[in-house]
Amino acid sequence: MKTILIVDDDAGLRNFFERAFRRNFDVEGLTAQSGEEAYNIFAENWSIDYILADNSMANGTGIELIEGIRDYDADIPITLMGGANPTLKEQELLKKHNVRFLLKPFDVVKEFEGIFERRPNEN
Repeated sequence: MKTILIVDDDAGLRNFFERAFRRNFDVEGLTAQSGEEAYNIFAENWSIDYILADNSMANGTGIELIEGIRDYDADIPITLMGGANPTLKEQELLKKHNVRFLLKPFDVVKEFEGIFERRPNEN
């Protein structure tokens, strides 16, 4: 089973994404409400396979988190999400760090179907 770290300062969105990944994919979700908390979880848990992070949080940005994570792991797949398109400077940093960006709202199944294995239909 793979593990995704979901980072968003909105508890409702963290819970939504965690449930969506658990229900649709063979994925365990860990959650963090800030970049700092996510960074600490990541540093203590090397079994994280993927990071999904909000770009705009009360205590920092997803870009700041990405730069810190890349100091530990240059290869972990990361998707940054946001309610607005990234600025040109942010786009350059996303490209530099090989990070995908998704504009909210988005379809979790559609966007992650090729990344994670789908759970079998339980009907």
